[in-house]
Amino acid sequence: PSAEGPLTTAEPQTIGRVHSVPPLAVDEGMKGDENKYDLQQPVDIHFTNTLHTPAVDESKIVVTPAIPDMKVTISGSVISFLGRKKGKTTYTFKFLEGCLEDIYCQQNVTLELSVNVKGPRPLLERLASIFCSEFIVVPYSKEEALKGTSKDPFVGFNAGTYALSYAAVNVPKIAYTAWVVDPTTHYADFRKRRSLAPTPNTLRTESEWMAVWAKHCNLTAAHEGELDLSKQEEDTPYQVNINVAPFLKEGKGHVVFLVKGQKYAEGSKYFEDAVWVQATSLGCTVFTSSGCCFASITELETGKPISGATIKGMEEGTNSDGIVQLPRSRTFAPLLATYNGESTFVSNDISTDCRINLPNTPSYAFTDRGLYKPGETVCVKGVHRERTIKDNLYSLATPAEGTYSWKCNLNGKEIGEGTMESGPHGSWDFRIALAEDVALGYANVQVFSADNKRVCNVGFKVAEFRTPEYEVQC
Repeated sequence: PSAEGPLTTAEPQTIGRVHSVPPLAVDEGMKGDENKYDLQQPVDIHFTNTLHTPAVDESKIVVTPAIPDMKVTISGSVISFLGRKKGKTTYTFKFLEGCLEDIYCQQNVTLELSVNVKGPRPLLERLASIFCSEFIVVPYSKEEALKGTSKDPFVGFNAGTYALSYAAVNVPKIAYTAWVVDPTTHYADFRKRRSLAPTPNTLRTESEWMAVWAKHCNLTAAHEGELDLSKQEEDTPYQVNINVAPFLKEGKGHVVFLVKGQKYAEGSKYFEDAVWVQATSLGCTVFTSSGCCFASITELETGKPISGATIKGMEEGTNSDGIVQLPRSRTFAPLLATYNGESTFVSNDISTDCRINLPNTPSYAFTDRGLYKPGETVCVKGVHRERTIKDNLYSLATPAEGTYSWKCNLNGKEIGEGTMESGPHGSWDFRIALAEDVALGYANVQVFSADNKRVCNVGFKVAEFRTPEYEVQC
C-alpha cells in the first residue's frame, strides 16, 4: 500500500510494465569481435538501438587510417563501411558526440572502436568472362592486327597471346592439365561430366569428375604442368598466364584445362577450375525475331558477316548477312558453327521453341577479359545489326558506319563516357582507362546509337592483383 499523499491505498497496486531503452552505444557483442573481418567483407558496426538514418552525420565519423572510396550504409542498428581496405591493418572508427541518433531521439557520446582487418583469403580466380563459368573464347588475331596495322583490329589481353590467365593470392602452387578436344564429340560429355560416374554421388571434386570424363572420352592429356609460387610475397595477388598456343593448330582450336591451386592455410586442399577454351576468329550469337529463331556468324576481329557458315544438323548455311534461320522445335547442344575448317559454338544449349527467353538483340559487345585492376585499360569490342523489312531479319546497318556513344558505371557511379565510330562491317571498339584510385567492384558499360537508344551492354569486374609476372610455357 502507498504511504504518501492524503489518499493512501489499502492494498498494493500494479501500474503496468515500464519499458526502458539503453543509452545509444556500441553493442557489447562487438568487443570480442574485432578480428572477424576479412578483406573482402564490409566492416559492420552494431549499436544497441535502431538508428534514425536521416539524423546520422557522416562528417563526424572519423576512420583512421582513411579508407579510400569509403561508402557508409545504415540498416537498422548496423552501420556498414565499404571501400578499399588494406589487409592486416587495424582501423579505428570514432563517432564524435552527437553524430548518431536512435529512434528514441537519444544521441551518442563520443564512441571509439578498433577493428582488425585480416589479409586476403587464398584465392584463385580466372581472368575471363564473369558471366560464363565453364567456357571462354580467346579471339584469334591476325599478325597485322597484333601490329596495329589493321583498320578495325581487336588487340586485347588475350588477342594473339592465347593465355588462360588467373589472379592468385596466397596460392603456393598451381598445377594444370590440358586436353585437346573436339566440340562435335566431347562437348556433351563435358557438360554432364558430374553424372558420368557409375555412382556420381561419391565424387566430390572437379579433379575426380574430370578424370572420369577423360576416361569416358578416351582422352590422353596433351600436357601437365606446375608452377611454384611458394616464394612469392604473402597476401599479394599475382597474375599467372598459362600459354594456350602449343595446343592449337595455326592459332585455332579447342582445349580443356583443369587448373588447381593449392591453398596455404589448408595444406593439400585445392581450388579447382575446369574450363573449355575456344581459340577462334568466329563469333556466334542467337536471337529471336517475329517468333523465329536465328543464328548470326561474324568475324570477331572486324564484325564482318560470314556467308556460307554451316550449323551442325542443318543443310542450309548462313546468307550474305551471316544469318541463318533455325528450324522450330529443335534443341542444339551445342549450337556448333563451322567455316573453312574452323568451328565455334554457343556454350548454352539452345532450344528454338520461341517460348524460351533467348536474347532478342542483334547487337552484342565483349571485353578482352572479365577482371581488371585499377590503372589498367579495358578493351571493348562490339557489333551492331539492324532489322530489315525484307524477311524481317537482321543485317548490316545502312550505312554500316555510324557514331555510337558509351557510358560506364561502377557500383552505380559513372566513371567514364565517350563516342566511337563503327567500321564498314558495323563493328566498333573503344577503350576505358581505369584510374589508379578507382573503386573496386562490378562495372557495366552501356552502348547507345546516334538517336540515344541503348543497343547493348557488357560487364566486367575491378579487383586488386599484380601485373603479369609468370607465364607457364609448355
